[in-house]
Amino acid sequence: MPKTKNEIDALLTKPNVAVLAVTGPNGAPHAVPTWYDYPGRYHCLP
Repeated sequence: MPKTKNEIDALLTKPNVAVLAVTGPNGAPHAVPTWYDYPGRYHCLP
């Protein structure tokens, strides 16, 4: 797992797929894959 800011930036600037997950009202998980953009400070989900 990356530990330094440079290692984290290197990982997040590659074209990876993120998984966004929430728990529904009935307690069941719901997860969806999504692309993201990391311009260096914030994550942007389309």
